[in-house]
Amino acid sequence: MIKESHSPLPKPEPYRLLVWLAAEFMRLGWDMKGLQRQIIMSAAYRQSSHISAAPPCSRLDPENRPHWRGPRIRLSGEIVRDQALAMSGLLADKIGGPSVLPYIPEGVWDETSKYGDLRGYKADTGEGLYRRTMYTIWKRTAAPPTMRLFDSPTREICTVKRSCTNTPLQARALLNEVTFVEAARALAEQMLSDLQASTEQRLNNAFKQVTSRSPNYEELALLVRGLQGLLTHYQTYPDVAKHLLDFGSHVSKSAANAAEAAAYTLTANVLLNLDKVITRP
Repeated sequence: MIKESHSPLPKPEPYRLLVWLAAEFMRLGWDMKGLQRQIIMSAAYRQSSHISAAPPCSRLDPENRPHWRGPRIRLSGEIVRDQALAMSGLLADKIGGPSVLPYIPEGVWDETSKYGDLRGYKADTGEGLYRRTMYTIWKRTAAPPTMRLFDSPTREICTVKRSCTNTPLQARALLNEVTFVEAARALAEQMLSDLQASTEQRLNNAFKQVTSRSPNYEELALLVRGLQGLLTHYQTYPDVAKHLLDFGSHVSKSAANAAEAAAYTLTANVLLNLDKVITRP
């Protein structure tokens, strides 16, 4: 049995927090964005998820009731997709308008579309493929498959709280789904567009773009070694490189040779799939 060497924690009082937030909402003149900004900039919201070995984090408060540490959760499916598009520069910033038809697997909605116009589904072209996920057309009985992999609820019943899982299928989608491959290719084009930069500088800039910090020595060395291995592979198999660059609707604008563009694309794909990118620390 662990002997308590500290005074017991006070009981949480969630209603006091709600009352304070309500008072702040009024003080801000019912400014919704102002209240959201205050919440996300607060020390509690920005706590690290690192679990300290010293009390009270580990021993006296294993359930994290007074929020000694932040929650470490995967981002929602919509944010994961929109974030990849935004980081790559593909995200269309148009606001409003009708629903759009992004990529989904061929024939996936045919069996659930006896009525309506979604049998023989055909994805949009142009900016319709890169609109924010909130504009994606939604069938009540079948949510977009990629979003379902990331625990997006259906609209058949009211969902009060989403589940949040981490599964191998999610990694498979991030590495292979058309939207994420196109986003990786666009991010690779950004790296290759700086003709004067070294390999290390390009990877450092891309890593900082997706994680908001520079890589440490071990991370950068691993990325450089991986890029060199990929470059050798695609130089040996140029047809494989061409297939990767032709995947999807986004046309590669890189002036680099196919092997180099493909190597940077797969490296960018790795960056967009990092745990640091798809989870909230």
